[in-house]
Amino acid sequence: MKDNNMKVCFIADNSIEITGGAQSLLALILSLKKYDVEPVILGHKDSEQLHEANRLGIKTKIIKTKNLIYPTSSNAIIIALKNPVKKIYNFFKRKEIKKFYIKENIEFVHLNSIRASIECAVIAYKLNIPYVWHIREYLDKDQSSYIKDFRFYNKYLQKAKYIITISRDIQAYWSNKLKRECVLIYNGFDVDKYYLDATKKLLSEQLNCIMVGRFAEGKRQIDAVKAIEILIQNGIKNVTLTIVGYRERFMYDKKIKEYIDSHNLNSFINLIDFTYDLKSIYEKNDIGLMCSTREAFGRVTIEYMLSGLLCIGSNTGGTLELIDDGNTGILYDMGKPEILAEKLEWVMNHKDECKEILLNGQKNAIEKFSIERTAAKVINIYKEFIHQ
Repeated sequence: MKDNNMKVCFIADNSIEITGGAQSLLALILSLKKYDVEPVILGHKDSEQLHEANRLGIKTKIIKTKNLIYPTSSNAIIIALKNPVKKIYNFFKRKEIKKFYIKENIEFVHLNSIRASIECAVIAYKLNIPYVWHIREYLDKDQSSYIKDFRFYNKYLQKAKYIITISRDIQAYWSNKLKRECVLIYNGFDVDKYYLDATKKLLSEQLNCIMVGRFAEGKRQIDAVKAIEILIQNGIKNVTLTIVGYRERFMYDKKIKEYIDSHNLNSFINLIDFTYDLKSIYEKNDIGLMCSTREAFGRVTIEYMLSGLLCIGSNTGGTLELIDDGNTGILYDMGKPEILAEKLEWVMNHKDECKEILLNGQKNAIEKFSIERTAAKVINIYKEFIHQ
């Protein structure tokens, strides 16, 4: 190892699946390695994101801690009883985290989500290790969740050297909530991983749509399903929809499946489990749908663009920043499948215009959202505090 290697510990969120935030983290780490960053990911439990990190040659470690963020639908009395017990459990894990930081000679800590263990920030502060907190979510507006003891969290959010946010909307939200400056660094993408020839899209009479994301109320897969149903009811049957996402742990997918079955839509709509080989699926489709109530950023939207798909997204949150309506994609009124259906029908009748839009979208995504661009901004932050 070179003497000037930067020993950085990345703190994973508490998800078992590989979320968009986890994908962004892995891409960032691989790019940061080119700047002599020596990474290790610290996770709170065994997860697919840690398995994928190992497959990519990234060192990982598990130190189990308890999650202190809860669904807003949780029973308040139960949470009031459980949270203090969890905090005590986490308190006794601090020694293990401290030992790990010291053993690994960690010089910088990068928490990858508001859901990353706060104990990792506590110990970094006590050891005088600089840390940043990379916030990728609202919690309340996109995940229907909240921090039980926000005062405790806020103490260590304030001590972070930087709060990094992934969209202007997230930046404004957390700047207001924390009453401190937050910086904006968009998620980065390995362009080659997703790039497809955009000129090969929208060539046939068939319109193939795809929607990627975990099955959850906030992702609003039901709106896409209803939009397809409206088209079919209007006699437009040369359309398909493929919905890709994690299904096992969420009840919402059952609601979607029941709707598809009861409305005889199985010939037009297909549900499949999440796969890492999204490029081969994108290749078979023309349109990428983003129907979320409010995306913090919308990683999938950029994946669509890089893959040459025409993006149609709801007019909220981070999606508003990524789609310039009529130029790099198409926006519709969130929560209104009838409007989404109108947009899809418009695409069918204006394919030449739409080809220009998707080409613009792909060009814009390549120019603004490369992983190299993101990594360069992050490394500049590290260099302010490492080897000084």
